[in-house]
Amino acid sequence: MGVAFIADVDGNHRNRLEGLTLVELMVVLAVMGVLVSAALPNIGDGFADRRVAMVAREVTSLFQRARYMSMAYGRAHQVVYENDAGTSLTGHPYAFETLRGTSGGCALTSFENAGGTVLGDMDCGNNWRCVDSVYPDTYDSDPGDSDLIRVDG
Repeated sequence: MGVAFIADVDGNHRNRLEGLTLVELMVVLAVMGVLVSAALPNIGDGFADRRVAMVAREVTSLFQRARYMSMAYGRAHQVVYENDAGTSLTGHPYAFETLRGTSGGCALTSFENAGGTVLGDMDCGNNWRCVDSVYPDTYDSDPGDSDLIRVDG
């Protein structure tokens, strides 16, 4: 960088060895502002992708937990997604519920088909889910928000 000369009031020249002028500083700030404004949309997309990945990991861990509980108790465990406006067993409108069966294998043949006929269970009586226990622990990445993603396990 060369040496700049600045004239003072008397017309004498003095050397400017260090420092920035206000104009140079404003140009640098303007360039940085343009770069930051170009990067902001990409940062927002990254946060959204991170949130989706985080919820996907929570759901995956819920299924792994059901598998481990099944091995620990020697009973079948079922993970059910409820989308029923809060009338599920945990009371949350949108939730995954982990249900423990009464035996090592549940016969999940009880359901209402399109014709309205209800088929009977093979070995669970009227309890088509073979449920004797519910785990209502809530896993929510952001309970303060108003989104519809809530994972219960």
